[in-house]
Amino acid sequence: MQHQVSVIAGKEDDFQRRLYERENEIKMLRQENQNFREQMDNQTQIISVKSTETAELTEDIQTLTRENKFVNQEFTKATQANEFLKRQNEQL
Repeated sequence: MQHQVSVIAGKEDDFQRRLYERENEIKMLRQENQNFREQMDNQTQIISVKSTETAELTEDIQTLTRENKFVNQEFTKATQANEFLKRQNEQL
């Protein structure tokens, strides 16, 4: 009888040990999961900031492109006017 009690107590100790190991594993996994969530939140914030910066830069590029087209048109007009005046000057 005492042998059975000893065997049962040994099994109970083994179960307690395994339960303790599993609880520690669960705690570690929960902490790891929390760390991943924090990293994801961090990355999401970075992506949001970068997206805003990209949108602003795109808008700046579009503005510069419009201004460049205008300057080129004005340069073309000035060049044509210069050519016209040069021909008139030669005629005179």
